[in-house]
Amino acid sequence: MSIFKAIKLKVGKRKRANLSGIIKYVLKTEKTEEKLVYGHCLEVAQAYKMMVQTKTVFGKTSGREYHHFVQSYPPDEKITPEQALEQAKKLLEATKKFRAYEILLAVHKDRSHTHVHYIVNSVSFVDGRKFHITKKELEELKSLQNEINIADGFSPAPQKGFKSNGEKRTEKVVNNKNTYQLLNKAEKGEVDSYIQNCGIAILRNKDKAASVTQFLALMKESGFETVWIESKKHVTFIDSKRQAAGEKKCKIRLATLAKYYPEFETLSTKEELKNVIDSNNGKTRSDSISTPSGSADINDSAYGADAAESGKSADFDQLTSEFADFQRAANALEGAERAGRESVIGTGENIGRDEIKHKKFTNGTKMESGESVNRHRERKLSVQKRNRSHWRVDR
Repeated sequence: MSIFKAIKLKVGKRKRANLSGIIKYVLKTEKTEEKLVYGHCLEVAQAYKMMVQTKTVFGKTSGREYHHFVQSYPPDEKITPEQALEQAKKLLEATKKFRAYEILLAVHKDRSHTHVHYIVNSVSFVDGRKFHITKKELEELKSLQNEINIADGFSPAPQKGFKSNGEKRTEKVVNNKNTYQLLNKAEKGEVDSYIQNCGIAILRNKDKAASVTQFLALMKESGFETVWIESKKHVTFIDSKRQAAGEKKCKIRLATLAKYYPEFETLSTKEELKNVIDSNNGKTRSDSISTPSGSADINDSAYGADAAESGKSADFDQLTSEFADFQRAANALEGAERAGRESVIGTGENIGRDEIKHKKFTNGTKMESGESVNRHRERKLSVQKRNRSHWRVDR
């Protein structure tokens, strides 16, 4: 099996190599050899020059220079570097998204696990389009490379929550080296981590709470504000003390905790967390948070840990009432202003709204005395065609 992932060009304050630097890195002789490199729509020896020429031709020499992907095989996978390169070539041939871009492949064998580097030019040599890949497309790419591996007799990629050998994952998985080391120290009690503290608070409070509202209140008591908005996908927890101290690193999403800790694999979404809380109270359906009806703005902006802590519907009723009063006043003001604008038309004659519409849009198409019905229809149609861009029918 292999794991396919995109490499970020910038991690924290440390910027990754430029195009020239990354090409020199993947082609290092101590990491690879001539038979383990391949150029898709380019010559390996001229890789940098050809990619820059493409950018120059289309006038796109600024911005992101390349995209970097890595396909890694575990140490126990019985695959040779040559076979890994063939797997990468098959993936390029099967992926439409790669066809119009120059790509350099290089298999590295200097570590215990064989891995392939994909360096993709950011500009298409066909039409000059910039390379973009969405999360959905990346997932489809991962699925495709897994199918190719299986078809050639290699082991499939592990399922979520399991290791490559089929064992259930019990340790955390963090892609960022600094975060991983920090969480390791936090587990040993050497440092204090708001991520770990938040995870512990969620696991503890989810079993205590009988409703979502109570859960939010318990999280606040534990020192974490909760951004729980029904119209939003994610749940975010904020360390109150860190935020008050002005620290930027004070927020963590529930979905991110699920990536770090195996204990949260069944609590990665808002719905899963709600279902666990509901089970504490013997409910069959998720607890619905009371929010003001008819006001999406109030629901999205005013609801949070503070509103949930009170749990008083009277506060929400008051908000709804005040919003309704405000809306009525705004409508009345708008009507008064509109009436003032429409009170005078032409040479100052005072007419009503219906008369304004009639005068503005009939344009003299009333039937004249002695005019035949057919003649009137023809004249009316000609006026309508002339003023079609301004015509309006009020029903």
